Amino acid sequence: MKTRTITLTAVIAALYAAITVGFALIPGLNSLMFGSVQFRLAEALTVLPYFTPVGIWGLTIGCFVSNLFSPYPIDMLVGTLASFMAAVLTYLIGRKKNRYSDYIAPLPAVIINAFLVGAQISIISKTPFFYNAMTVAVGQFAVCYLLGLPIIKMIKKRPYLADCL
Repeated sequence: MKTRTITLTAVIAALYAAITVGFALIPGLNSLMFGSVQFRLAEALTVLPYFTPVGIWGLTIGCFVSNLFSPYPIDMLVGTLASFMAAVLTYLIGRKKNRYSDYIAPLPAVIINAFLVGAQISIISKTPFFYNAMTVAVGQFAVCYLLGLPIIKMIKKRPYLADCL
C-alpha cells in the first residue's frame, strides 16, 4: 500500500471515530450514537467510498473503533459488518455513475444499518424489529442525506477535493 492510501484510510477512520466517540461522551448523547434511535453524525462520511475505495477501509476501521465504546459488545461485529457492506455498495454505485448516483449513494448505509443494527437492537432489547429498523433508518436517512449528500455535492464542485481522495 502506498503511504497516501494508508494515511487517507487512517484520517477517515480517525474522523469517524472522533466524531462518534466525541458526541457519545457528551452527557445524554450516548444513546444517539448507540441506541435504538441512532443519529451518528459520522455516518455522513459513509458517502466517501462513492469517490474512493480507500473510504471502505477507513469507515470500517472507524466504525469498529467507535463500537468499542458501545454498550453492546456485539456492535463491534454487527455494526462494523453493516458499515463494511454499505461502504462496498456505495463504492460500486460510484463506479457505475449515472444522473441519479449522487442520490442513491447514501442509500446503502440507510438500508443495511436499518436491517442489521435494527435486528441487533431488537435481539438485545427484546423489542419489535420493525420499530428498531425504522428508528435506525430514520436517523441514518437524516444524517446520510442531510449531511452526506451535501458532502457529495461539495466534493464534486471542487475537483481538488476529489483529487485528495
